Amino acid sequence: MYAITGTIENLDLAVILQTMNISKKTGCMEVKTGEETSRIFFEQGAIVHALTKNLEGETAFYDLLTVEQGTWGFIPDMTPPKRTIRNKIEGLLLNWSNLMDEWNSIKDKLPQQDAILRMVDVPEDEREHLVFNMDEWEVLELIKRYGLTSKVFEESKVGRFKTGKAILKFLSIDLIKIEKQDKENIEKIMNFLNDVGSELGERNLGANHFRRIVDKFTVETAKRYKFMNDLRLDENLKFTGLKTKGLLNENVIEALKDLLWNIIDYVNSLVGTPLAFDQMSKVISKHFKSGDEMMKTLKLDEYIASEGRIRR
Repeated sequence: MYAITGTIENLDLAVILQTMNISKKTGCMEVKTGEETSRIFFEQGAIVHALTKNLEGETAFYDLLTVEQGTWGFIPDMTPPKRTIRNKIEGLLLNWSNLMDEWNSIKDKLPQQDAILRMVDVPEDEREHLVFNMDEWEVLELIKRYGLTSKVFEESKVGRFKTGKAILKFLSIDLIKIEKQDKENIEKIMNFLNDVGSELGERNLGANHFRRIVDKFTVETAKRYKFMNDLRLDENLKFTGLKTKGLLNENVIEALKDLLWNIIDYVNSLVGTPLAFDQMSKVISKHFKSGDEMMKTLKLDEYIASEGRIRR
């Protein structure tokens, strides 16, 4: 399929494009980064069209030149579906050079790709002073919809440069804030809850009874915390559907603590404190060491100290 292939790490994309131009190539260069495939079309060495997931034309072309990892391959004589680029390669690369100077000045100030961007409540009397252009409004909508920095860049239709500048502008005026993901601790808590469900819930109540009370508790909790709406037990009685985007903030902790203590209190009321405590203490010791900060956050240190007598 490909007449020529290579990796971007070994040869800069700008150098590859200049080589295609000098050798008067006609066809399509495919650039693969992860699961995404982008394309640049040539006619007699001239770049006539560029296409990425959400962009086309010069904006797509400039975005492609920021790629630092991936593979590329050239398909000879492949016809472009349209012509969106009229500028000569010298002009394109000059524009790109200017954009890269600007990009290099801001890229280290941008949030990490796994950071969560959250909107900040703006007082009513201050909203009328917020003035943005169309591109900035689009980026703001993406932040509201996705939150995750990498997803905002991935879905943006205004290019990496304008997206990055918009994010920095919003941060500078305190319209958004950055929150870090904590997938490791979320996974730790969910694994703990799964074992609580197995050892305390299913063993004492049976699978069907336990599933019903979990559904009841999650519906109640979801009235306050929307990310709990889809939390359910799967066919293996494992918790699934927690939609926090990897974020572990006070609300997530409170919601999960609510669920945990609802289960503990309910089982206590049916089988008694001594039996429930014996089962719970084994699960706690499996997942937490004495003095573990998360153990304190979930009030499990108080639970152990009181031998299961403490209630929420």
